[in-house]
Amino acid sequence: MKKIVSLLIFTLFLFSITIAQVSQLKTIAPYFSLSTKSPLLINAGDTLLIQCDSVFLINKERYKFYKNMHAAILNENDSTCIMLLNAYEIKLTEHELSFRELLENSRLAEKTTLELLVSTKNSLLNTQNTLESTQIILENTRKNLEIANKHIKKERWNTAGKKIMIGVGGVAVGIITGVLVAK
Repeated sequence: MKKIVSLLIFTLFLFSITIAQVSQLKTIAPYFSLSTKSPLLINAGDTLLIQCDSVFLINKERYKFYKNMHAAILNENDSTCIMLLNAYEIKLTEHELSFRELLENSRLAEKTTLELLVSTKNSLLNTQNTLESTQIILENTRKNLEIANKHIKKERWNTAGKKIMIGVGGVAVGIITGVLVAK
């Protein structure tokens, strides 16, 4: 039993060490933004703790570009530097065009959305007006039905009352006729 517990604890310890090595906590100290140290490599799954005021993250391709540019400037190799600058300018132009297209599409989408909102608002106002007029009509109909029910009850009483009166009158005439015939 002790061997199984010891083996289990040892296995858990090895597993926790393995997990700890996969994901690391990397701290960017407050002085890092002013230092001339080489950039930090951050891998997928790493956790960053940023203590300085700002940090700029760049991808691997952009880092290679800056590293090549730096090397070209240090070597004063004008053709490589010019080639890198031209490639960078082309990329900037492409990105600027893409941004303008995206901005135009965004403006079109905003315009369409605003038109849709206005249309929906008008539709809702019309629906609200229709519901209010329907509610008024229903209220008037309810009042008319109440009046009609009162008239129906009154007419029932009048009809029933007339029948009762005719019946009572007939009985009275019959009694009087019977009394007169009997005398």
